[in-house]
Amino acid sequence: MAIQKNKSYGIILPKDKVNFYNENGYLVVDGLFSSEECNEITKKVSRHATQDYACILNMHRKTKLAEQDPREKNLEVLREIEETSELTLDLMKSKRIVSILDQLQEQTMRKYGRSATGHNDRFIPREHIGLMSMILFKKPETKYASQAWNVHQDNAYTKNQYGLYITAGLFLEDVDPENGPIFVYPGSHKENILPFTPQVSYREGKDEQPGNITLIPKKYEGTEVDVLGKKGAVMFMSGNTLHGSRPNKSTRSRSIYTNTYIPNGEEFLPGRTAARVPIPLDE
Repeated sequence: MAIQKNKSYGIILPKDKVNFYNENGYLVVDGLFSSEECNEITKKVSRHATQDYACILNMHRKTKLAEQDPREKNLEVLREIEETSELTLDLMKSKRIVSILDQLQEQTMRKYGRSATGHNDRFIPREHIGLMSMILFKKPETKYASQAWNVHQDNAYTKNQYGLYITAGLFLEDVDPENGPIFVYPGSHKENILPFTPQVSYREGKDEQPGNITLIPKKYEGTEVDVLGKKGAVMFMSGNTLHGSRPNKSTRSRSIYTNTYIPNGEEFLPGRTAARVPIPLDE
């Protein structure tokens, strides 16, 4: 079963859902992907995992996936790399995700005059481009299961001055309080990039916690909310939203496949490890 990037319908969100995102800086949209699609993604991306199921970056780019796949690169492995890259590129381009981005980003684009027309009296949203993809497995009985991300802002890595960097994380499994959910600080997306201490955030050593250590303003202390959802839901989150994650204390994985986006023409830092490059979504 292939991910249908050109599926004929987009998603039109109810106004209360858009308002929730604008107020809180995140939104979970249930049922965007079927259980069968999630199973297919999990099966194919897991072929490329290390023994301890470390993070894999940019699976939609064949060369990057090949660099991280620990297996000998025989013809069968190369075929699987190509197959998985095509599947995950289709996922990045899926209209079920992309059609929601403009709706969630419109308020911020209007606020800073980032219309495709150059002015707000004839506002047209800028088309989004893909930048990066990532999977975190949090597989039980691996060193990454106990990993808990420090509270950070994703836009601290890309540094877009308007806060228009946005993530879309597909829940490949049910996410509950026990298996290592993400938690967010509602409303914190209204802050600029906050002071932080950089940390290694890719294939860290044992007992090291990834994510920049961010100075949390006192008004947000104790306001964090766990983001829970069923398999097939997608969590959209502003790049300026303060968030972290909890350790997986269950016997179940907590796999989330994340794509990141930004409106075309916006500035961003590529990053040495993330190596973000613009991916057109309409091709």
